[in-house]
Amino acid sequence: MDRDFLLVQKMRMGDEKAIEIFVEKYYPRILSYCQVHIGDHGYAEDMTQETFERFFGR
Repeated sequence: MDRDFLLVQKMRMGDEKAIEIFVEKYYPRILSYCQVHIGDHGYAEDMTQETFERFFGR
């Protein structure tokens, strides 16, 4: 079974460590994507945070 699938399953069950692992894994990639498309590092960080907030429904 895919590791990310298992990680998401754990996150759905409220596993805080799984959430931390997920964010640490994907934060750099999402930040890089935002920086390329936005061009402003500070705003890219804000958009990366917004992405995770929306993903986690907060």
